[in-house]
Amino acid sequence: EAQRLEDEELAARHAMDNDPEVIAAATKLQLAWRNANFKSMISAAQNVTKQARTINEEREKEARVALVEQGLAHFLWEELTAEDGTAYWYNNETGESTWE
Repeated sequence: EAQRLEDEELAARHAMDNDPEVIAAATKLQLAWRNANFKSMISAAQNVTKQARTINEEREKEARVALVEQGLAHFLWEELTAEDGTAYWYNNETGESTWE
């Protein structure tokens, strides 16, 4: 009797394995699972990128503060030339310009 039940269960599984509707449903389920995992991977990558940007911005700010504290604030300024050929200094951090 046990062997007969086992054979019937095996036959039912084999029939399901070859059923196009079962295969289609399983495929849809797999695709949905993969899509959900892909979306969570994208979200994780975006979070890592955001954290990296924040860390980079903090390090740049710390470097600028260190320059000021060491009396090297002039390294924050960029020398540029106006259209009329006059040199001036521009601070990318503050947006300030000076002609001196």
